[in-house]
Amino acid sequence: LTVPAEQSIQTAVDIALPPETDYYLKIFVLDFVTLKPITSSIRLDSQWQDYYSDTFENAAVIDCSRSISGKIDAPDDADILGFSVPVSGDYMINVDVSSPVTCQLYNNNETILGERAIDSAEGYIITSLSPQKTYYVKFTGNNQSVYSCSIKRIEATEAECGDIYPKQITTDDRIHVYTITPTEDKLYHITAIGDLSVQGAIYDSSSHLLASNRESDEYVSFRISHTLQRNTKYYIMISPKISSGTGTYTLYIEEPLQLLSVK
Repeated sequence: LTVPAEQSIQTAVDIALPPETDYYLKIFVLDFVTLKPITSSIRLDSQWQDYYSDTFENAAVIDCSRSISGKIDAPDDADILGFSVPVSGDYMINVDVSSPVTCQLYNNNETILGERAIDSAEGYIITSLSPQKTYYVKFTGNNQSVYSCSIKRIEATEAECGDIYPKQITTDDRIHVYTITPTEDKLYHITAIGDLSVQGAIYDSSSHLLASNRESDEYVSFRISHTLQRNTKYYIMISPKISSGTGTYTLYIEEPLQLLSVK
């Protein structure tokens, strides 16, 4: 499809594509004899727009079952989009960027629920959402920052201190999320052993990253020690150290051992 300079057209292009394959679209401008891309690759099942609203009042409500892509056009630009979820539960907002972008989640009163500054690659906001409410995601960043975003319900495993959780990372099940609500203020050790292929992070209920670790030794894949507050919900996220990685691990959530005496 070719569009002449200083003109606009609206048309549909029908192409028969085999199933079970991801397809991407890229838009170019013809500069004399050189084709220059003016967008990143756009996944064909996603919603892509260069200009989203800068205000909550004019924010378009999107279909959160499809991924979203966009671009920050200036340092003072902001992209704000509204969405709702079909059922109550824990949801993960997964943001993939090529340059630094900040993603913020708001409720319908414009109160911030979570925030992540993402320097490169992927970043996440994990929180509980309810139906029949409008939420907003707001993206800010540097000039020409490109991002893509997906919003998915997750089946988080309710974890308890002292329990053991053997799991497997596969290409179809890359990210595992656990929730823990301690009954007392205390230091906790969160450890994974296995084939050293996974990394861990712990977030509070506002999606603030409290601690993370990907350093392994001959015994553990990662270890996080952090003081947690009682009656407070936390999220523990396990993911592969490389995006295409797979492997097995066993997660331990433990209190420090008490040394009673030495003889």
